[in-house]
Amino acid sequence: RMNLIRQLPALSAKTMDQRHIQLLSEHPASNLPLFLSIALEELRMFASFEQLEKRIHRFPQQTGKEGLELLYQQVLQRLEKEIGKNAVSEPLSLLCCSSMGLKEREIQSLCPQVSKEQLALLWRELRSHIQNKNGLLNFNHHTLKDAIEKQYLASFELKKQYHHQLAEFLIDLPDKKRRLAELLEHYHICGITDQMQALLFKLENFLVLQKESPEQLAVWWDKAGVQEPLNLLHESL
Repeated sequence: RMNLIRQLPALSAKTMDQRHIQLLSEHPASNLPLFLSIALEELRMFASFEQLEKRIHRFPQQTGKEGLELLYQQVLQRLEKEIGKNAVSEPLSLLCCSSMGLKEREIQSLCPQVSKEQLALLWRELRSHIQNKNGLLNFNHHTLKDAIEKQYLASFELKKQYHHQLAEFLIDLPDKKRRLAELLEHYHICGITDQMQALLFKLENFLVLQKESPEQLAVWWDKAGVQEPLNLLHESL
């Protein structure tokens, strides 16, 4: 474990003395590379050896997924103090509720009260944990998404508000495949089955889903409460 700590680049663990490396290596979750990586990133914030030791003792003692979620929640709390609570909770809640991820400019438009500088700082602080794939931001680790849900989306009504906001924002999205995936998910969470059915009855959407994943199409029919989809689709034409 001590060798693993030295190999991880986040802190340049070489700057830690032997006592701190030993202390961190004895942590119950130190066998998890992700836990160590997050922990070392957090320890970068502390200049003095005394502060380092106090911070190590503050790491959650739980192991496995629970320990990772609690550590991520500590990261979120630190970011709230540094950047502002809404500047952390709003963008991350929206990203968490998206089906395929969001573009930076989309998040900026959805969060007009959050400045570009605040968002830039948020993405920079989470650069090891958020990926940018084809222009869409999303989470590298599902554990971070779970931590965000517990931290900011414990209320189902609040969660529905974010899904409704995303549905309204993405309804005219030019990317048909992405628009369909997003809208079906948001309408489902919000319980708007008539809009789900309207999407599924549209021939071009049916063909897209049938080509991409017939199994997923059947799942969406079921979630939309449609018992005989092919007959209803034929009638709608």
